[in-house]
Amino acid sequence: MSDRETPALFANAENATPLDKAEYEAKLEPLRVELLNNQFDLRKADFSVVILLAGDDRPGCTNAVHALHEWLDERHIDTHAIFGDPSEPEEALERPDMWRYWSRLPRAGRTGIFVGGWATHVVADAVRDRSGDAAFDRGVETIRNFERQLAQAGTLVLKFWLHLPKKALKKRLAKAKKSPEKNWEIDERDWEILQNYDEGQALVEQVIRRTELPEAPWQVLDSRDERTRNLTLATRVNEALGRRLAGAPPETASPALAPDADPLGETLALDTVDLTARLDKDLYENELERYQAELNGLARELMEREISCVLAFEGWDAAGKGGTIRRLTHALPIRSARVFRSAHRPRRSARTTTCGASGGTCPVTDTSSSTIGAGTDACWWSAWRDWPARPNGAAPTPRSSTSRRSSTSTASRC
Repeated sequence: MSDRETPALFANAENATPLDKAEYEAKLEPLRVELLNNQFDLRKADFSVVILLAGDDRPGCTNAVHALHEWLDERHIDTHAIFGDPSEPEEALERPDMWRYWSRLPRAGRTGIFVGGWATHVVADAVRDRSGDAAFDRGVETIRNFERQLAQAGTLVLKFWLHLPKKALKKRLAKAKKSPEKNWEIDERDWEILQNYDEGQALVEQVIRRTELPEAPWQVLDSRDERTRNLTLATRVNEALGRRLAGAPPETASPALAPDADPLGETLALDTVDLTARLDKDLYENELERYQAELNGLARELMEREISCVLAFEGWDAAGKGGTIRRLTHALPIRSARVFRSAHRPRRSARTTTCGASGGTCPVTDTSSSTIGAGTDACWWSAWRDWPARPNGAAPTPRSSTSRRSSTSTASRC
């Protein structure tokens, strides 16, 4: 465990001046008033706040969260501690990596605090040899996409890395070893951080530099002095939230396209579709039966190999999508298929928000999932049960819009 030169990214953060108690309390009092006022205004806003707290100072992250809970109205805060431990629930391990975060995102008007979170997760996997370079690169790119989606949905994303120099960490752990009863917040995870400090710091530097986005910038804080760290953290949160509430537009990585711009060129993919194509009925029925049998075998193989599959359907032909999904699900084992409505719903109030592609409807690894795309009136699989019998072969008609909504799977809602 040799000491290496501290990267400039962290060395530049090791310059905080410790605050004495009197100066700390004098600065904290007006800051708390501003924080509470901004939090009160946030409750009426159409966006949420996501705060990521990670760092090599794990107890410091916990202490900082306690400070924010003390200074804010904790009724409007959702806090989640996710450190990428191997002991995570099996459900999280069976789903896409970001599901554990998508499923915990706060709704508009609220603040979500993630301790450890996705930054710690990707570093922990690499240090514990659960992933190679390719998996690490994929994890970093997934983080970039995740944070960009949040920002594009209007979420205010604030990311903080609480940095503790290696010498300071050694000193803290040595003290904890001598008096464990007075340092109960220290556990084996902190010793693991020290043991892998140099390797971990190199990985953290990569993660920070490669996930530095205009709409989700990193802020590295010196965590040696508790008062300075917590006051700086609260000040940065307050300033960012105040600017956003005052009407400052969110940062964006790329300018929006002009209304008439065509990013795909003059010819669109839809222009190449042959709408006159027809298939002989006998040939259709024979081929359908053959492909359904093949699909059934593939679906069972997916279940055995614990691989999930998502099918997304988009288009204006609602009946065509419904018929296609019916023929697909007819060939699948009953327990393996779920169909969700995923139509886009515009925000109607500050109490709704946007759900991501890795949200609550992601299938577990032994499930194939067919998803109806945006624009569909209702999920066919769940809505068809409300259709009354068809007199004289008439087209099915839902009983009422109310019954259709109540029958749609609630798992697809944000």
